Amino acid sequence: MSSNILRIIDGVLTALVKSSTGKPNIPLNVTILGVATGIHSLYAYGTSTTEEVTIVNKYQMDAHGFTKFMVHDDKGRHYAVNNSLWYWKWDSVEDWANIKKGDCIHVKYYGIRSPLFGLFPNIVRTKLKLVG
Repeated sequence: MSSNILRIIDGVLTALVKSSTGKPNIPLNVTILGVATGIHSLYAYGTSTTEEVTIVNKYQMDAHGFTKFMVHDDKGRHYAVNNSLWYWKWDSVEDWANIKKGDCIHVKYYGIRSPLFGLFPNIVRTKLKLVG
């Protein structure tokens, strides 16, 4: 998700980086960056959900040169296990490595699935559900 957003922001800023005089348009660029950051934070917090899922499969996926660590649940949904600035999450690779097929885990995730934009919900918290 973050790489897609950053690519879009980079394209917009590249197009607007210079005013008609050829000099950088700093106020416009700062405004665009601030609006894009605000929209992404609303997306991250506004779509946040917590639920229990049972893992059916886990896999790695190459997306434009980046490796995404993915899991698939028993309801047919796919999730990315990513780091997140908004949730101060930096150990997602370790979380993905500890998830096993058949685990029932309590997850917190944000985002939506959009095949058109290559978006997957992003798991930001995991906790193994203890059976018994």
